[in-house]
Amino acid sequence: MKKSLSEMSRDELQTLYETVKAADDALLTELFGEGEAVRYKRLQRTANSYFDLIRADAAYAEVERMEARLTGEEQKPLFGIGETDVYDLDEIRAEIGARR
Repeated sequence: MKKSLSEMSRDELQTLYETVKAADDALLTELFGEGEAVRYKRLQRTANSYFDLIRADAAYAEVERMEARLTGEEQKPLFGIGETDVYDLDEIRAEIGARR
């Protein structure tokens, strides 16, 4: 059973964040290749932006196209399907931010 984020020290959270981010980056590189992994992350950031909704919609559509090119087996780890005891980067980041 994984340790709750609220039970972790700030140093533990920072180390966990770096570990999970590295694992996520490695997965994207494995799935898309190095250059496309960088592009995928950039598109995700743009898709989640509220400053330019037209660009955000276009980026989201391209993210969906990239994801659709993956096989079902490749999509599973990307979407966290079947994984247990996995920490979410956004949740870790929020917990770190809450302690500032």
